[in-house]
Amino acid sequence: MSDGEYTWDHCVYMETDANVKRSLVHNSSPYVNWRHPSNQQFDSGWWRASVETVKHFMDPRNFFNDEQIFQFYDLKWNDSITLDAVKAVVRGTFMENKKLDGKYSDLTYAEFFYQIGKELDVSPVYLAARVRAEQGTAGTSPLINGNVGDMLWYYYSNKMTGKDSAGHIINAPTSGYTEANLKSYNGYYNYFNIGSAGTGYFEIYKNGITEAKKGTPDKKDEWGGDASWNMHWKSIYGGAYSATNKYVNDYQNTPYFQKFNVDPRSSRNFWGQYMQSILGSVGMATQSYNTFKENNMIDLPYTFLIPVYNGMPDYTPHPDVLASGASPALVNTYVDEQSFDQGVFSLLGWVGYNFEMNRLGYSIDGGETVWEDVRLIPLDLSVKEDVGVVNAAGSKAQRYRAEITDPLLSQPGAHTIMIKAELNGKTRVTLDVFRDGPVTVSTVDNGEARITNHCIDRENDSASGRELSYFTENEAAWYIKGWFGVNRDIKNIGFSIDGKTQVFGRYITAVRDGSLDPYTAGGKGYRFEGEIKTSYLEPGEHTLEIYVVTDGGDTAVLNALRGEAIEMVKTKDAVKLHVPGDINCDTEVNNKDIVALFNFVSGSNVFADYEAADVSGDGTVNNKDIVLLFRYVNGGADEIQ
Repeated sequence: MSDGEYTWDHCVYMETDANVKRSLVHNSSPYVNWRHPSNQQFDSGWWRASVETVKHFMDPRNFFNDEQIFQFYDLKWNDSITLDAVKAVVRGTFMENKKLDGKYSDLTYAEFFYQIGKELDVSPVYLAARVRAEQGTAGTSPLINGNVGDMLWYYYSNKMTGKDSAGHIINAPTSGYTEANLKSYNGYYNYFNIGSAGTGYFEIYKNGITEAKKGTPDKKDEWGGDASWNMHWKSIYGGAYSATNKYVNDYQNTPYFQKFNVDPRSSRNFWGQYMQSILGSVGMATQSYNTFKENNMIDLPYTFLIPVYNGMPDYTPHPDVLASGASPALVNTYVDEQSFDQGVFSLLGWVGYNFEMNRLGYSIDGGETVWEDVRLIPLDLSVKEDVGVVNAAGSKAQRYRAEITDPLLSQPGAHTIMIKAELNGKTRVTLDVFRDGPVTVSTVDNGEARITNHCIDRENDSASGRELSYFTENEAAWYIKGWFGVNRDIKNIGFSIDGKTQVFGRYITAVRDGSLDPYTAGGKGYRFEGEIKTSYLEPGEHTLEIYVVTDGGDTAVLNALRGEAIEMVKTKDAVKLHVPGDINCDTEVNNKDIVALFNFVSGSNVFADYEAADVSGDGTVNNKDIVLLFRYVNGGADEIQ
């Protein structure tokens, strides 16, 4: 301990020698090097993990990549998680599209996970992934099929003290039970395997089903006087309730903290750990990453809780590295594609080393290595090309992607780029990914950002053929499209009405169209199209201006119409479409909108529903609107706009 916090050495001791069963290694050949020198194997068939293995998997720095960062994912409820994400977790398992029982017989497993996750303030993806990890894809455990009593009687009556056909050590007692006593455990379920521990599988199953029989006492009255998990839905709810209150709400709210309970604020440090497998949190991270990736959720905002220990070593080698005794070396490498445009260097490829890769980085013009903007992409062995990567580069092969926007690359002239890999060997060694030397790129100065040509399409601007420059009665939107040329790539496109604040975001979109290049007077051609809300405008004449943001050596905001404002006439008022204060357009007004409005006013976010953002109704959006929205959300103001 140091200043009331746990030191690294103390945590390592508590996770290893203080209790030799805290971290276990699976009984299969890939993990032989991970076993403790004492060669202690327990009745479950798992082995005691070596101190070096525990150190490696306990060191957060070894898992800072796109996939394994989800070991530190906060398991509390997050509004960004969708039902589709939960469905992705159960896909391919015994739970896919299957309905529950009892009063929830109209809900699928995925729908039930989502419902109770929201109720208990815990991630439904975590709940579904936890059951998947505990029960596997087939779901054949007697702890969830209702016949564990029959299994216990079979073990007991046949005096099974050795191993079954699957290699499980049974260790059944020779006396003390009757057939009726053991078969009374039929009809109960334990999806989360809570309490399922002991010496041999007789005791493991018995302890797990005893937990199910006890059930959830807090819910006894609500469940009609029977707290037991005697239905599938009760087992899932009860297990989720227990996991949430026992773990997530006790500072074990990440997969990492459920494997290594090292937060000093937890009421039961070290001994209150959800999993013994050294790969427990690794598996949960992979499941979460794959789910979020499959549902296009990787780029959503996430909260990661990463522990920092006092007295950490410089690095913690992988146990296979220590066992090999070899020196770090490049096995093979290949570049699938690379490009350089407008100060951005993009690269996709794969690389293989004889040791695990810790991270990838880059250097420019011989400068210091920057360990960011280069990310590892997990191999997918279902893809033929990825199988080829492994064959060519060995088991440590990894795909990588780089998108480097270093300021040096915006300076005119030739630049050399090296992609580098840091290996987690006996010593940290940095080797060049490009064995043939650095890549050379050249930056061209395009001069000051400028619009080179433009055209507004004034015919058939909407599906109904409405003219561009006129508002028909009751019309609540104005349609516009056209094209323009610019000498740089664009970052964003937006508009302003009557000279007020420029609004960027969802209203107008622009796409690159190379066929326009010959008509843009030396610029790059873009087509644009938009639908702009007009219900808030008063009847009368208005002017519209279209703006684009370009990114060159500097950032410039340009009027795509080169100062030519379009005159519009609105003849009749219409019902407002926007919700005052709903800055992020999710139909609710809450703290998220306060954050979105603050980011908009401070310039860190270019998008906001401008009409909704003007909560004071004075025609401008500024700090006054932030204060008023804060008061409204927190009950200090009766209304806005």
